[in-house]
Amino acid sequence: MLLFSGSQAARAQQTGLVTSGTVEYTKTVNMYALLKPHGDNVSELAFEQYKQQQAQFARLYSKLSFNGQETLFTPLKSASLSGGFFAIPQIAMQNSTVFTNHDNRTFCSQKTIYDATYLVKDSIRKIRWKLTEELRDIAGYSCRRANGITQDSLYVVAFYTDQIPVSGGPESFTGLPGMILQLVLPHEHINWIASKVTVGPVPATAVRAPKKGKLTDIKGLTLRLREISEQRKEVAANNLKAFLL
Repeated sequence: MLLFSGSQAARAQQTGLVTSGTVEYTKTVNMYALLKPHGDNVSELAFEQYKQQQAQFARLYSKLSFNGQETLFTPLKSASLSGGFFAIPQIAMQNSTVFTNHDNRTFCSQKTIYDATYLVKDSIRKIRWKLTEELRDIAGYSCRRANGITQDSLYVVAFYTDQIPVSGGPESFTGLPGMILQLVLPHEHINWIASKVTVGPVPATAVRAPKKGKLTDIKGLTLRLREISEQRKEVAANNLKAFLL
């Protein structure tokens, strides 16, 4: 996995690269693909009615503030998602506020899980990234594609720019030598893309770790989610994946 070192960050400041500012993301969810039933006629009929009443793509919004090697990902207020006959999958929502210190490779995430709030503190997740030669322009920045696999076998595609030498991105996705301006979960039908990048000083108060919630780590949260999953078996696998983003 490629990492971005503190010495590189220092050189970046000397060469005038962007080290503080905000990134605004739009999260697009293909609701038709996510909700498509596989089986009974009642669900198929309800799905056809849903498609007549609801748009295929839902959009949610978020902001990433960054100052040096500290970042704060914050969901913004978005229109309510509608599932009609179907329960909205948790992976379509935005449940987490995530502070990350990329120098010491730790994060603090405040997660809303059903009726409870957790404060998860742990080391940054490990992602096996493989860089490619594919390039695209996003929000005025040249970005390079990287394909990744997380420890729990989630496949991700990212486009990052080394013009912003901060190893940040949506939710808790990190580990590339630059800011992730687009992140795709192909099998989950979800895509985050930067709609706007604002360059400039960010107040210290804008990049602070959340403080409220029941303190735990990834291992403790996973155990709790498995307990909840036993009570909600019909949506267990997808929800477990969603709450660990």
